[in-house]
Amino acid sequence: MLVINLILISFSFLGFSLFIKEQIKISTSFIPFLYVCVISSFVYILALFSIMKIGIYVFDIILSIYFIFIIVKKKEALLKLKDYCFFLVLLIILFLILFNKKMLHYDNFSHWARISKFLIETNRLNNEGDKYILFNTYPQMSAYFIYAIMNFFSYSEFGAMFVNGFAILSGYFVLFSKFKKNLVSVFLFFILAITVLYFNTPVNSLLVDTLISTSGFASMIYVYENDFINNKSSSLMIFPIILYTSLIKNSSVYFTILIVFYLIYKYIRKDLKLVIFSLLSLFISQRSWSFHIHKTFTEFGKHSLDIESYKTNFSLKTSEDIRLISERFINAILEQKIIFLFFIVLVIVFLLSNRKNKVLKIIISLATIYIIYQLGNYYMYLYSMPTFEAINLASFDRYSKTIDLYLILLAIYLLINKSFRNFLIISISIILLTIVTLINYKDMYNNSENIFVKNKLDQFYNSMPEHSKNILIVLNEDKIGYYKYMIGYIFQKDNTDIITKNNISSINKDDYDYVIDLSK
Repeated sequence: MLVINLILISFSFLGFSLFIKEQIKISTSFIPFLYVCVISSFVYILALFSIMKIGIYVFDIILSIYFIFIIVKKKEALLKLKDYCFFLVLLIILFLILFNKKMLHYDNFSHWARISKFLIETNRLNNEGDKYILFNTYPQMSAYFIYAIMNFFSYSEFGAMFVNGFAILSGYFVLFSKFKKNLVSVFLFFILAITVLYFNTPVNSLLVDTLISTSGFASMIYVYENDFINNKSSSLMIFPIILYTSLIKNSSVYFTILIVFYLIYKYIRKDLKLVIFSLLSLFISQRSWSFHIHKTFTEFGKHSLDIESYKTNFSLKTSEDIRLISERFINAILEQKIIFLFFIVLVIVFLLSNRKNKVLKIIISLATIYIIYQLGNYYMYLYSMPTFEAINLASFDRYSKTIDLYLILLAIYLLINKSFRNFLIISISIILLTIVTLINYKDMYNNSENIFVKNKLDQFYNSMPEHSKNILIVLNEDKIGYYKYMIGYIFQKDNTDIITKNNISSINKDDYDYVIDLSK
């Protein structure tokens, strides 16, 4: 059955790819990303109507039949996808990086892995009664793609991480069209791919920050490169692109707003219908998720897009809190070395360029995008984030690297051209960025103690005759918060009690079917 499912998914992907190539006629480098957007958006729509499982089977079966039909009819059709050889190399690199890796980041256990696991095991969206999902208002688009692929198998962390990595690389693969001219540039393309995977969040996780960067980049390049007037069928992809990218995370809507603004700028005088279509796509994406949230839940969690939540969060902050947040935010911005060096490289390219006006426009555009994004971050700390987290600028590095990577990919795509000087400067920059990224890469959760505890919990969970038994887990005091979320993610049960070693004497162990002591 495993082999049959793998064949079905592969044929479905290839069938989709050939359909897009034949009917929409766009560059092969865009197709993996479009596949991610279309199938994720389709799962989202199916989920709203509670027909996820059967709908995705129908989707894959139809595309598989289409693939077989095309290959039988025209055997050389696959040659149109010859660039997929390089995408396959990216997936092999991803596989080797992930091989034998454990999912250890805290945010996997509090949300991102939880929602993916939940969808695969229940074939439905979470509702008010599903206390296992802690952040009920978070958009879930990344999990829908994981569901679309993993639905054919039982949930596995490696599988989920690989599928998430596939989505990240699908956006990055758009850059390949600029690097395929010779072996040296292809080599640089693969070097940069490693940088992308290590630049921000750990690749052995389901966190979406890197995914936002590559998806935002791919979305922008799609609307930048394609002529929707002469190729109207290609404009149909705007809807799934906007739907997918805007619902990866609350903050990802910024990148879709950029797309819509660019489409308005490019087509306001040429094709008003296209502008209206893009605005409607953004409206539908936000309104549909908001409607689902307000219809399904009575209480909203952290970072919910809700005016009352914003008012409440801001009212709890004193003037001293706001002063402290503002001061620390400004200092954090000034300490961002990567973005500072990035703009220095852009200035060097400008000074050496023969097309100074074009380069200057690019620099101004990228700087504006960065400033507006960071202003959004600042207001997020004031209005959306709880006071303690806001004062400590929780996850600031992650949020900043999201825009950094987005801008780096955009700049490379827009500036790497036939000019040898530009190519040389960008090549040296890529190599230096890769070296710095790998040297500075740290996964703070990847240590022997966390791996030991995770292995023990996984082994115990998998060996339990019934997962509904009453369980007591004994932990050391210092990491109870982190392990509490890990345990909740693994056991998925409200009757899993956690206690620290110091309080074990107050518990009657006979009340439990299993006692797991991890404090030793």
